[in-house]
Amino acid sequence: RRCWRRRRPPGGGAEQTSRRLGRIERNRSRPPPVPLAILLVALFAILGPALPVARGAMSVTVESGSEECIVIRASGMDGRMASISGNYDCLDDDLSARPVSVKLYDSKERAVWRSSEGASEGTFRTVGRGRYRLCISNGVDGGGAAPDGRGPGGRRDGQDREVGFSIRVRDLVEERRELVEKRKADKKAEKEEEENSKTVEKASQMGALTEDLVERLMSMRDHQAYLRQRDETHRNLAESTFGLLIKWTMVEAAALVLVAGGQILYLRKFFESRRYL
Repeated sequence: RRCWRRRRPPGGGAEQTSRRLGRIERNRSRPPPVPLAILLVALFAILGPALPVARGAMSVTVESGSEECIVIRASGMDGRMASISGNYDCLDDDLSARPVSVKLYDSKERAVWRSSEGASEGTFRTVGRGRYRLCISNGVDGGGAAPDGRGPGGRRDGQDREVGFSIRVRDLVEERRELVEKRKADKKAEKEEEENSKTVEKASQMGALTEDLVERLMSMRDHQAYLRQRDETHRNLAESTFGLLIKWTMVEAAALVLVAGGQILYLRKFFESRRYL
């Protein structure tokens, strides 16, 4: 029994070894790839202080008898006061919103806002700075549930709920200051302090109305996002139901063909036996 081996040309092994060593050295000198999430976080950390508005919208699934909290770092430029606003919406239309409770705590763990009992949606707004917490609970409002499964603020029914929420942090002090300075620059000809104060007051009122209008528009946009998420959930359910219907229809058709074939074979055998008799 002979074993044939291909002879390598002279110098080929050394050349391949040098190529492999060169490839290994290039791979070692190449820096490791940086994940996209780390790049986005670093970019947000660099550009975050320069942005006038910080916003975020997402959804979370809260299990029955549990609570989910989101930490908010609220601080305007140079440590000034910031406005914290947002809204929430229960995305499960077929489930009751009574067990759901939403609270906003300040840096001293005081509840500065809480949702209405049984409300499936709500809007909150407060002014402050420091560390805030937005807590969404499902059947544990007011310090947990009772032994019979009922909590002080709602009923624990064993159903997980998906809640969408949106948070916006804005530096209103800087915006109002720029608005006042602009109004003062336009009214340089006016010398009376009383008229200037009235002008500033009207400008502040107009600014407050504008902020309220912008807040309502953003809330409407968030609700449209919630509706799109509901449509996606219902579409997935309809597609799953249709797939099950097609599968069981095919099973019924196969069973019908088998039964019909069995009957034909039985009748054929029956008539053949009678003919022999």
